[in-house]
Amino acid sequence: MKLMARIPRCMLAAVIAATALISAPAAVWGGNVTDAIRAGLGDKMPAFTAFTGTIIEISDYHGDPGRKFVSVEDEDEGVVNFILTENTLFFTAPALLYEGNAVTGYYDNLRPMMMIYPPQPEAFAFSAVMQEPPFVKLDRFDGELVSFDGMLKLNITADTIIHNQDGDDFEHAGQTLEEALAGAALKVIYSVSTRSIPALTTPDFIMVLYETAEIPVIPVYPAAGTPVPLVVQNELAGEVPFEALDDGTVMVPLRVVSDALGIELGWDGETQSVIWDGLIKLSIGADEYICERRGEAVSINIGAAPTLINDRTYVPLQFFTEVAGFNNAYFFEGQIEINDFDLMQ
Repeated sequence: MKLMARIPRCMLAAVIAATALISAPAAVWGGNVTDAIRAGLGDKMPAFTAFTGTIIEISDYHGDPGRKFVSVEDEDEGVVNFILTENTLFFTAPALLYEGNAVTGYYDNLRPMMMIYPPQPEAFAFSAVMQEPPFVKLDRFDGELVSFDGMLKLNITADTIIHNQDGDDFEHAGQTLEEALAGAALKVIYSVSTRSIPALTTPDFIMVLYETAEIPVIPVYPAAGTPVPLVVQNELAGEVPFEALDDGTVMVPLRVVSDALGIELGWDGETQSVIWDGLIKLSIGADEYICERRGEAVSINIGAAPTLINDRTYVPLQFFTEVAGFNNAYFFEGQIEINDFDLMQ
């Protein structure tokens, strides 16, 4: 496999491309997006994608009975392998999820995903396809109660039941209902709508879904020393013992990555520093990474220092993006990914 020439981050201009999001005609989720992210997306840009098809296989995810691996195939023979967890919301009875049944899964476009095919997203919501009313819509709505994808407008009446996700009545003291719901992620249940665009409906039920600020996403890491796959440029470099600092910083054995890329590691005895690719110096215990730029030394701090673990040099995972110049470096779904593919947001 031919690799791109390595360019340290200190030699690059900071160029970040916006992530393109896909909407679906059925029901699109728009939840768990901070105001900053939502402002960047703009109107009519859903943050979640819906995928509808038929279940072709259900199994335990990596032998864990608490998680399910559900393979769904659509009418064009496209496949998505959803991972169902204890956090997945079910909008129909789980008993309706069986092989051969039609379902819709919703996944978060803003979460990093392993670059493999078929894709393996964690399902945020899951439901059987309902051929008859009531119907379900998941999206954010603007101040005029039009969904961000522009397909549905709400006509809320006194008969519409509105709850928070915990089941309590939704309160909006000091605001009009339109003001309180503007920008919120809603699950809308309705039976009848007009054939206009946007379709107008008087919803039977609305659930106001929690925001990320109220339910922070806390990464679940394996126990220290647990072997996990290390994938570099979409190639398995091997399994490495998982290590993380007390603050959650994932640490990566530098030698395994350099060997996978064919990059030379050197040693500067005078400064007691490891040299990456002849351009970057790093020292054990020092959050200072020295990068050579046009003959001058540039110092970079990334919030964590290299460390020795079992006589091996480990660096913070963010070293590869903030210093070494890779686009992506993250721990997701049980494996460490480092690559130069399209920037993950």
